[in-house]
Amino acid sequence: MLKKVNFTGRIDLPMEVLEASVSVDGGRSTLFLEWNLSGFGFDSAAQIWLEIRRAASYEYRREYLADFKKGLKSAMIDVTNMTDPLNLRLRLKVVLERENKKLLIGNLDNFVPRVPEDQTNQRGFLKIIEDKSLEVPWMMKYDGGEPTLVLSGKKNVYSVLKDQSHMFIPGILPEVVRQVCIWAAKDRDRENSELFAKWEKLFIDLGAKKSLFDADLDEEEFEAISYNDVLENAAICADEFSRRHSLLDQINSLYSVGQGDSNA
Repeated sequence: MLKKVNFTGRIDLPMEVLEASVSVDGGRSTLFLEWNLSGFGFDSAAQIWLEIRRAASYEYRREYLADFKKGLKSAMIDVTNMTDPLNLRLRLKVVLERENKKLLIGNLDNFVPRVPEDQTNQRGFLKIIEDKSLEVPWMMKYDGGEPTLVLSGKKNVYSVLKDQSHMFIPGILPEVVRQVCIWAAKDRDRENSELFAKWEKLFIDLGAKKSLFDADLDEEEFEAISYNDVLENAAICADEFSRRHSLLDQINSLYSVGQGDSNA
């Protein structure tokens, strides 16, 4: 295996030392990792770290993987609380502490994990657009059977909300989930049936009753569904979404941003 050493003495690791993939099971997203750093002569006291970021954003996490002396070569990391787990970039770092200083002695940057083909169509099924004329920070629209989150383009609101997960996830998305659930329960047209099926699957996974979205209901049965029942199920979905993407997790991610490298 080719070993490339730059002028700082740090080894630039080749892509083949790392295998990474993201799996989505219901509402959970997991990053699976395998690495092989043998043959590079790293000190047994060195540590292996992973930086995870969402592509084209400032969203960032740092995870400790292993000490070299432990001999571990694989890991699983829950990435559910990241805004788009199917659009991640990874940085593998080998760090050695000397004289109370942490030295970066091995580095692999901008690694793209594999995403199963049958899950690629799940990526980003909430459409998000910018509207520079919107006076409120955000609102929902439903054009052509597609829920769309519209973010205001004024005073950089779009960039701040969309790229900062510690604000975007706990502050906005639970209410988006609630509103879309209400729309889905009352929408009979289903102009985009494929997209509707993805939302329906999400809501049922979050705890909504399957009968709420039954397409075979006749008009009388449909009208019998009370609006309070719809609101109750929508609130359940929003609460469960908030629990899975807890504010505590987001505070922890924010802390990692503050402590991480500025070029992450």
